[in-house]
Amino acid sequence: RQKVLNLQQAGEIIKSFDIVDSKPNTRDYDFVCDEVVDCDLVNRTVSLRSRKTISYDRLCIATGARPNIIYSAVPHVFGIRDTESVVQLQCKLEDCKHITIVGNVGIASE
Repeated sequence: RQKVLNLQQAGEIIKSFDIVDSKPNTRDYDFVCDEVVDCDLVNRTVSLRSRKTISYDRLCIATGARPNIIYSAVPHVFGIRDTESVVQLQCKLEDCKHITIVGNVGIASE
């Protein structure tokens, strides 16, 4: 889990911010690594390949997607995936005057 701290904004432009890793104070979830074979949304249960059935209040299914970094062999193209990649990008941007951002979802809009 990550948080944004020290957000400095000038008008509509974000000048700088820090991203820090944080851990939740309490563990109110279970992490299960298995294959889902059936999902009963009415009864709120999930059946797994290992023949276990799990009931839930809230469900998050992570399908294992990976970012598709276009032109990954080009030295001036960066993919933002985690805190480390943001720090690397910040170092490369120190002396930049013009940048282009291509992407979707939250990262490209920030």
